[in-house]
This record gives sequence, C-alpha cells and structure tokens, in this order.
Amino acid sequence: MVLPNPVPAEGYTDTTGRPLPGGAALPLVTDGERRKLLEEWNNTKAEYPHDLCVHQLLEAQAERTPESVAVVCRDQQLTYGELNARANRLAHYLVKRGVGAEVPVGICLERSLELAVALQGVLKAGGACLPLDPKYPKERLAYMQEDSKAPVVLIQPSLTSEFTGATSQVVCLSPGLESIAQEPQNNLDSGVKPHNLAYAIYTSGSTGRPKGVLLTHRGLVNHHMAAVKLYGLKPSDRVLQFSSISFDIAVEEIFPTWVVGGSVVLWSEGMSLDPSEFLRWIRQQSVTVLDLPTAYWHELVYALPELEEGLPVSLRLVIVGGEKASADAFRSWRKCAGERVRWINTYGPTEASVIATAYEPGKQEMLTELPIGRPIANVRVYILDSHQQPVPIGVHGELYIGGDGVARGYLNQPELTAEKFVPDPFSSEPNARMYKTGDLAQYRPDGNIEFRGRTDHQVKIRGYRVELGEIESLLDKHPCVREAVVEVRESASGDKCLVAYVVPSSTPPPTAGDLRAFVKQTLPEYMVPSAFVELREMPLTPNGKIDRRALPAPERSVLWPEEEPRAPRDRLESQLVAIWEEVLGIRPIGVQQNFFDLGGHSLLAVRLVHRVGKALGKNLPIATLLEAPTVERLAGFLRQGGSSLRWSSLVPIQTGGSRPAFFCVHGLGGTVMRFHALARHLGADQPVYGLQAQGLDPALPCHNTVEDMTTHYLMEVRSVQPQGPYYFGGYSFGGLVAIEMARQLLREGEEPRVVALFDTFPGKPKSNASLFVKFLRKPMRQWLPYLRRKARVHVQWYINRLWFPRRIVEVRDACLQAEESYVPRVYPGRLVLFKPTEKSLRSYQESHGGWDQWAAGGVEIHEIAGDHGSITKEPKVRLLAQELRACFERAQAACPPSVGLGPMEGTEASPSARR
Repeated sequence: MVLPNPVPAEGYTDTTGRPLPGGAALPLVTDGERRKLLEEWNNTKAEYPHDLCVHQLLEAQAERTPESVAVVCRDQQLTYGELNARANRLAHYLVKRGVGAEVPVGICLERSLELAVALQGVLKAGGACLPLDPKYPKERLAYMQEDSKAPVVLIQPSLTSEFTGATSQVVCLSPGLESIAQEPQNNLDSGVKPHNLAYAIYTSGSTGRPKGVLLTHRGLVNHHMAAVKLYGLKPSDRVLQFSSISFDIAVEEIFPTWVVGGSVVLWSEGMSLDPSEFLRWIRQQSVTVLDLPTAYWHELVYALPELEEGLPVSLRLVIVGGEKASADAFRSWRKCAGERVRWINTYGPTEASVIATAYEPGKQEMLTELPIGRPIANVRVYILDSHQQPVPIGVHGELYIGGDGVARGYLNQPELTAEKFVPDPFSSEPNARMYKTGDLAQYRPDGNIEFRGRTDHQVKIRGYRVELGEIESLLDKHPCVREAVVEVRESASGDKCLVAYVVPSSTPPPTAGDLRAFVKQTLPEYMVPSAFVELREMPLTPNGKIDRRALPAPERSVLWPEEEPRAPRDRLESQLVAIWEEVLGIRPIGVQQNFFDLGGHSLLAVRLVHRVGKALGKNLPIATLLEAPTVERLAGFLRQGGSSLRWSSLVPIQTGGSRPAFFCVHGLGGTVMRFHALARHLGADQPVYGLQAQGLDPALPCHNTVEDMTTHYLMEVRSVQPQGPYYFGGYSFGGLVAIEMARQLLREGEEPRVVALFDTFPGKPKSNASLFVKFLRKPMRQWLPYLRRKARVHVQWYINRLWFPRRIVEVRDACLQAEESYVPRVYPGRLVLFKPTEKSLRSYQESHGGWDQWAAGGVEIHEIAGDHGSITKEPKVRLLAQELRACFERAQAACPPSVGLGPMEGTEASPSARR
C-alpha cells in the first residue's frame, strides 16, 4: 500500500538529533526500521584505489601483462603493450593541442581498434571522453560539440563531411597518421586527480536539448573495481562490447575488462541481430561475458526455445540492464539456460556512474517480480517520501542514490544540477550529495529493491533514456503544428513505443511522413515516434492542464496514416496482420502499410520474423522482411512457399503515386534493401521498384553476365509497365545493368528518359596499377585515409563471408564475375551520375566518373555528401533523393528528348558533349 505524506511537525529531529530535512515531518518508520533502511542495507563500504584515475589502472595492467590481448576487432587485435603505446602517442598529440584536465574531447568513431586507442588516449592526456555516436543526426552531433566546447574531435575518415564547418579541431584518427605516429610512446603525467572529469555522456533532456552528465575518475574507478568483484571478471574473460559508445553500458563493457586484464571483443558493425546468428558469432569468438540491453535480452529469450544449439559453451555470465526486465522472460531463460550461466539484473542512471544496484537470483529461485537488487560497493540507496524521509518497507517512494558513484552534475546547467543533486542528510561525509532519480521504488522485506515506475515523463526505450519533453519541444517547432504531446505506449508483449499526439495548425495537416522526416533530422532513431495521432484539440483537466490519461490509444480512428489501410483479404493475411499488430502494438494495420514506417526497428524485425516463422512453420531470414515490408508482400512470398519459380526479381518498394515509376537495379550484394529509404524520401507520389538478383531464390540460378540480367530484368519491368517513358537507375554495379536496359529499349524504339547511376564506373579500369601509382603521388593526407578505409571494407567483406548465408555469397560472386567481364560501349543518350564527395581511387583520376567518353549525350553530375555506401543510407539519402527528384521533374517538364540530345540547361556537360 501507499501511505499518505507525513504530517508536518515543526522542530522534529532524527535519531542523531539533527533537524529533519524538507521542512520536518513526523516519521513513518520506527527507529529500528530506520537503522535497517539507512545503515544495515547501505553497509557497502569497501576498499578501492580511490587515489588513482582510470587510465592509471590501465597503465598498471599494461605493465603487468604487455603481451595479453586487450581488444579484438574482427581479424585485428592489440595487446596491452601495443594499446598502451598507441594511446600514449595520441595523448602526447592531444596535450600539444590544448587537452588537459577538465577538457572534453569528442570521440566519433565506430567500433574499431582506433576507438580503443581514443578512449585511453584522451584519459591519458587528462581530458574527458565525450562519446559521439556516428549514427546520430548531424544537428544533434553539432549541438553536443557546441554545448561541450570540445576543442578537439576524433573521427574516422569516412565522417569528414559530417564535421564540415565544425569549430573544433577535427582529427581523422587512423593507425598510420604520421603526426601521431611520431609522438613518444611513454606514459605521461597529466596531473589529473580522481575528482577531475573522466567522461561527459549526453542523455535526453526535458528542455528540448540533450544534457551532458559529468562523471569523475573517482566514481568510475569505484564502479570498475566493484564490477570486477561483482561479475567475477578474470584475465581469461572475453567480454563483448555491444552497446553504442554513447550509452553508458559501453563503459562497463570496456574498462572493468581492461582493469582485470581480459579481452574486449568489439561487435562488428552491420552484423545481424538475429538470435541464431548472434549466438553463432558469440560461439565463434569464444565470448564469456555478455552485458546486454534488457530489450535485446528479451529477444534472445523469445528465440532460445527454437534454437537447436542453445547457448555457447564459452558463455559464463549474462548481465542485463537499461530498463525493467520481465519476470516471465527470466522464467523462460532459466528453463533454457539452466543455472550454468550466471544472470545478473542491474540498475543505474548515468548520473550514478553506470550502475547503482545489482540482483542475482538464487538457484531454483523463480520470481513473479524481478528486483533491481541492492547497492554495489560504496554506493548508498534511499527510498524517500516527498519530505526526503525514509518510507517503510513495502511502501513506494522516490529512489535517491548517494555514495562515491554520484556524478558531478550536468554540463552548463547549474540550476538543473542543484535540483537533481541535493545534499545527502544521511551521510557523515562532508558535502555529500545524493542524486534524485525520479524513479519510484520500494523495499522488499529481504532488503532487495523493486522498481515501480517514474514520477515524471522520462521513459526508457530499448535501454536508452528518453525525455518526452525533448521530442515535444522539437515537434512544436514544426510550422504546421500548433501543439504536440508524446506518450509511451506498451504492447501486450511488453514492447514500448512512442506515440506523438499532434494538433495541426494548417489545412491540410502535415502527414505522418512529414513529421517523421522532420524529427529524424535532429533526433536519433530510438527517439522517433512510432505513430502520430491527429487531434482537434488536447484533452484538458479541470485546472487547464493536458490530461495525458485521456489521450487515446493509437487506434485506426485516430491513427495518422500515409494512406488508407486495407483490410486483410484471406486467412494468411489475417494471421500476419494479427502478428504485426501484436508486435507493433498498433491496431488495425493495413496489408499495404510498411513495417518500418509504422515504427518497426531491428529488434522488432527479429521478433516479427520469429513470430511469423513459428506460427506458419517457416524458417524465414530477417532479409525477407526488408524485401517484403508489407503484409501483402510477405503473404505473397509465403503463398509461394517462400521459394518457388514464381519468385520475382521485381520488388514493389513503393507503388502509390501518379508519377512515372523508377526502376532501380541492385549492387553487388543482389538485394534492394538500401532502396527503401530512398523511396521514402522521394515522396509518396513517386512509385519505386527494385530489381533484385534472381539468384537470391535458391531454386533459381545466378546470372553472371550483365547481358543476362538485362534481358531478365526488362521482362520483369514490362510486366508492370509495357511501354515508356522509362526511368532507370542502378547502385554501383547495378548502374551498368541500368545502362544496358536503356540501350536495349532504345534499339526497340522505346524511350528511356532518365538513366541514373549511383557511384557507378564504366567497367574495370585499363590499369589498376597505373591509377595506383598516380594516386600515390598525391599528398599523404589524401591517400592514406582512403587506403585504410578501402582495406577495412575488403577485410570486412571476407570476414562477413563466413557468416553470410551461402546464397548471398554466391550472388555477390556472380555479380563480380559479371562486372569483370562487362565491356563498356558508348551510350547514345545522356547519363545522370551521382558521385559521393568522399572519393574512391578512380574518382581521383577520372573526370565525370570516367563516363565522359561513354555518354554521347553528355553526363549530368551531382555530388552527394558521403561515401560510396552512405549516400543511400540515412541521413545522407535525403540529399540523394532531393537531387534525384529534381532530375525527374526536369525530365518531365522538358520536351521528350531524342536519342543523342545534349544535357539539359543548367546541368554540367561532359567534354565530349561540348565538342
């Protein structure tokens, strides 16, 4: 039960004689219970090296075991000696650029050996690590740089365009960077002390902007030493680094492992989250410890009963945290995993240096509610009422955290710091503070704590903290929105999603697609609402405040769709719709609505495919959903048994709209999944079809010549559009096929109005060696980053071959064979080439992408910020879509071009066209 607030009693003192805080109140607990709550259950005192900083612990470990492996990334690794030496060179380099105590340094790197070097190098220089997730929108990254005033940002070469115009010094970090390689490799004394800043981690902010949490060396050293003991970490452990570097769980994955001399195994970017493939990778890497977001652990639990091989033998410990864990999921886990693998539930906000409490169920213990446990070493936890007095056992109160893990506060926000970090009246330490979490909790009789929700509008989505006010503030800035409120909704399966309720200020109102695209420019993917609900006005309480309890669930009557949902037409579609509604938590769903437009993400995709496969007795790969993202498409695929001679290379990605359809050919991988984002940004009125490799169907042979693909794909195109004008495109290798399709149609008297190439080259160069020699004559700052990036791409592909389905590898090999045997010929019309700003080897040498001699009608050039892969991915794909749509509009407005017509007015013509 919940007791009322205590009655004020002026002058009341506690058992030590001190006045009660918060205006004084009658206590709700006896003296004996008070001692238990404040002293016995908070008796966490433990020795740790409180006079050392994080990097000093790591240096000591490097001296003890210089030959042991510290970090593993795909087929690369660094020993402790190598990592320490490289981090020292970076530290000396940073010190010369003004980095020292209390100075934040931005780290915007994907998982790589360079990331490991950067983390240690910044700390060794005395600076504070400021993690910047490369997947974040450019605007959010820019705000974090500006707010932190970081003088230096460490990036990888492929992200150069994201930091154009940055006020910070931008350093492209690579192993061979000459200016760093020349620095000394000895340890240096930065003069930093345990009270100095070690990390600044940005979390969602209720004011509309993210806020930086300031973590000290002292708090992190305490956490690391406590984690080593709590988890039983040993030098033989291989710990997976799974979480984003901007998520504080990454700190726990990395540093305690290094403190004890174990190996950090970096999760490979782009690897599948399918539970079967994930566990296979863990097995091959001999990982012993997993520290997972609760949401993904739930996905593993759902899939475990269906997996034949079960958990890897090497795995000894699984840690979960980030949001509330399901007791039902734990019971299923115990049935599948038994008691061989330890399982620990953790809790803690970033403001408490990663975690504050932990709970490990006893053997044979099967719970109806999973506690968050007891405080870790040197951390104190209080559950208090509104007067900051302890509440009785079993009574809800707000959870406060004290002790050595408490953060310094928030960067540049003294008022918020004073509000959330308050004096600790229960500590004997001078100037002790406690953090006011906003979480509701209660004590169990055994001293373990149960989480009971929030006191405000902060929520956890897939482990990430989300302040609903930040999303609301952004939506309020949309010119067609009068008022916006965001709430979290929970599906029957327990999955949480964000729903935005919007009162529009314009007629017609903005579409859900407009609003989704607007927020994606600023917010990370996990903060983008899954559904948008249109309201005529907000429901209000009698005192005029928004009545959040009266906000309707996102049912069809209020859901703001892109188009009218279509009802299922048979039993199979009805089954699929029911599964989609359960997984997404939205009802009803139309058979033509896109899974990803409805808020689907990678974890939900894993769950959806698993549920469909289990219900229908099918073993479906995740890629099925990417290529059939609607119930209608997926039902059609399943009716054919998932694989049959009726399988089509033509994939309707977006069929609505009155404009001429755009047909786009796959790259070397054979799939069209990269075209889904492009189609969305082209607009709902632009039909888009992808052409995927025939060999993706195991029952059909792979085409290994451009000519065979051309014949087959034209037959597929004419099945939906018998006559021109035609709009063709192709990504990378696919551009060659698009040209040949256009050439064949010209011979037959048809009209290919647009032929768009996305970073395509005209076949193989005459001499790779000559290009390479000319390229090496350029300054090192130009060619070294490219060579490193290119090497990583090739290495990644050959590693991925080990995990990819055999058919995917066969399709890629067939496409490579087709590319190598292709002999370019002069195309009689005009070509439109979209080139990335980050150049490849041939881009440095060949004007107009090498097409000037092969396009009789000229070459129209458009440069898109990014590299070969990123121009078709978020967020760069928006720029590509804008340019491509403008190209379509010019083609429609112009007179139908005849063969050999030169470039349109205002476009860049090739030298041959000018002649």
